[in-house]
Amino acid sequence: MRIKPGRLFQKPKARIVREHAPDPWPRRVWLEIDGMVCDICARRVRRGLESLDGVVQAEVDLDMGGAALISNGEVKEEDLTRAIEDKVILSWARGALSRLNGGGR
Repeated sequence: MRIKPGRLFQKPKARIVREHAPDPWPRRVWLEIDGMVCDICARRVRRGLESLDGVVQAEVDLDMGGAALISNGEVKEEDLTRAIEDKVILSWARGALSRLNGGGR
């Protein structure tokens, strides 16, 4: 199992860094994700993203700290972050660790 220990000091969140929304759907969205520490986190994040309304498929890359997803509707950053916060291991402690580390990223 791969582990990225430096990411323990990052509060879990997602940012849309690029999207392509052709007409008609599907929309393709690329995310930068903070706080994924290990392969277990990556699998849990994928499941969390795929549980969102409108998300058809998600591929999470632990090494790159990001994900690509396909959706058939609008997906908001706050919904993405909420889905990730719910799935990342020890997410409840990440805010405190981030503050101790000077805010993380």
